[in-house]
Amino acid sequence: MRNASTIGSLVLAIAVAAGARAEEPVVLKGHQLPPTVLQFGSDGSLLSIAADEFGSRPSEIALWDITNAKTIWVQKGPRIVWDAVVHTKGDRIFTAGAEVEGRDIKTGARNWTIAEPSIWWFAIALSSDGKYLLTGGSKMTADGEFAADKSEVVVRNAADGKVVKRLVAGESPIQLVAMGTAAALAVDRAGNLYRWSAADWSQAAPRKVGAGVCSLGVQGRLAVGFDDRVEIFTLEKDAAPLRLEGCQPLAATAEAFAFRTEDTFTLWTPNKVSTIPVAATPQVSRLAIKTEGKLSVAWTEIESREIRAWQAK
Repeated sequence: MRNASTIGSLVLAIAVAAGARAEEPVVLKGHQLPPTVLQFGSDGSLLSIAADEFGSRPSEIALWDITNAKTIWVQKGPRIVWDAVVHTKGDRIFTAGAEVEGRDIKTGARNWTIAEPSIWWFAIALSSDGKYLLTGGSKMTADGEFAADKSEVVVRNAADGKVVKRLVAGESPIQLVAMGTAAALAVDRAGNLYRWSAADWSQAAPRKVGAGVCSLGVQGRLAVGFDDRVEIFTLEKDAAPLRLEGCQPLAATAEAFAFRTEDTFTLWTPNKVSTIPVAATPQVSRLAIKTEGKLSVAWTEIESREIRAWQAK
C-alpha cells in the first residue's frame, strides 16, 4: 500500500498532465435513445446499448467501427437493459436487464434469452475463461418496487444461460459483479462486498466498502467513488484503501480504472497514474476504456444520443 506522500505525488501527476493537448474524438451518431451501456470488444469495436429507463420501447443494440465512425450492425433488444459484457474472444455479447441474453457479435442475432419476470438484472460479468456468466440484481414486486431481502446473484453457463449456482447475498439490490479466476464478487447498493470462491462457491464474510459509486476491475481491486475522493481496495487483504483525491470513477477493465478529473480522463493502473489525452466535460454519463493494443476511450454526455470515441495514434 502506498504512503501519503506517494499518493500526493500521484495527484500532482494528474494535475500536471491535465494540460496535455487532446486529439479530436470522432462522433458516432445513430441512436434514437441516450446510450446507457458502452463496452469495447477485443478487436477494438465498440458495443453500445441505448435504452429507455422506463421500458416504454425496445432498446437499441449497436456495434460500431470507431476507426471509420460507422455502425457494423444495429438490432432491437429487450425493453430494459442495464448492463452488458463482450466475450474476451470477441464472438459473443451478453446483456442483462429485464432478461439475460446471449448474442452473436458478428450479426447481433440472439442466441438465447432467459427471462424471470420477478427479477431485474442490473449487472453482468464474464469469467476469464469465458465459460461462466455472473448476473446480479433484485427480485421485484408486482408494482415494480424492490422486494425486501431478495437480492439475486446467479452463476450461469455462458453457452446457454442456464443456472449453475444461485449464490446468497444480502438485502440490498446488487449493482456490480465481477468474476476472476479465483473468485466471484458482488457489490450491493448499500456498499456491501460479497465474495465467493470459484472452486466450490463457498462464501467469505461480507465486507463494508461504502455506498459510493463503484467500479470493479484491476484483478482483485475495487474503486469506490465518494464526493471528494476515490478509495481503491485490495480485495484479498483487509488493509486500508489507497486514496486518490479530487476524482470520480467512471469505468473499469481488468487492467485499469478510469476516473474523471476537472477536464480530463485519468487512467489508474497498479503501477502508475496517467492522463488520457481526451478533453472531458463534467456531464459525462457513460464511459468505456480499452487498454489492450491501442488505447481507446468512448463516452456519452447526459441526455445526448451521440457517442464520442478516441483512439491513441
